[in-house]
This record gives sequence, structure tokens and C-alpha cells, in this order.
Amino acid sequence: MKTCSLHPMKCASDDCVNLLLRLCFDRTEITSLLKTIQTDVETDYVVIGALYRSVTKHVREDSASAVTVDAELRKRLGSRVSFLEHTCMREIARMWSQVRDEVDGISASAFLWIVARSKSPYWRPLESVMVEDLHYRSARSFTDTTTQNCPQEALLPGLNVR
Repeated sequence: MKTCSLHPMKCASDDCVNLLLRLCFDRTEITSLLKTIQTDVETDYVVIGALYRSVTKHVREDSASAVTVDAELRKRLGSRVSFLEHTCMREIARMWSQVRDEVDGISASAFLWIVARSKSPYWRPLESVMVEDLHYRSARSFTDTTTQNCPQEALLPGLNVR
């Protein structure tokens, strides 16, 4: 089986790259990153999702952009998983299965980053599982936080739900 090109995250799915960016960079940071890789872009009136999709597209299609974004991810995540960079897929999968329900968001993102950077197509099934796990955890976190911090009558303001 062939490996992907040399630039980071070329083999990763769009969903994986987009999720990784969303987990690691807030709106201000992703805007700054987009302006770094595409200097002629106007971002003042761009919806948040479009910012992430644009950076994802650049990462997947342009080697220089991929290297720039990967360097920013390394600054943010590298210290969390530097010990995993030369670890085999089987061992990373084993560790992920042990920690996926309890690991903090940045460490989970770091695991995903290691997998996303892999140039072998054999890593894509693990990537898919991790992306699904992280989407689930993100949704549960949002729902749990909302229902714990918001009174029932405020959840659907203005609606007469009986």
C-alpha cells in the first residue's frame, strides 16, 4: 500500500483536520492562522465554520500551509504526546482505547494530531474511530454543560412547549 505525500495531514480526512482545528484554535486564533497562510483574505464577515473549512482546505491542498498549521499544532500539542511520535499504530490504538473516555480535550487532540500526521493509509481506520469518539464527547460535553447550567424554562425561550 502506498503512503501519502510528505506534507503533514495530507492523508487525514477533511473531517479529521477540521475537528482538530476546531478543538485547538478559537475564532481569533483560526482567523490569524488563515491570514498567515492566505494573506489576501478578508475575514471580518466570514462565518466561523467557513474559517475552519478554509484552513482545512489549505492544509489538505498546499504543502506550505500544511507545514505552517502543523508547526502551530506542534506548539500547542507537542509536549502532550512527544513520546508517541514514533510509536506504532497498535500501541496508540491500545492507549486511546484506555483513555478516550477520561482524557482531557487537549490531550485527546494531541492523540488525534499524531494519527492525522501519519502518512500510512493503515492509520485511517484508527483516525475514523478517534474522530467519531471526539465528536461524541464534544456533543455530550455541550449537552451536559447546557442542561446543568441552564434552567429548564430557559432552554427553549419563547416557545410554549407543554
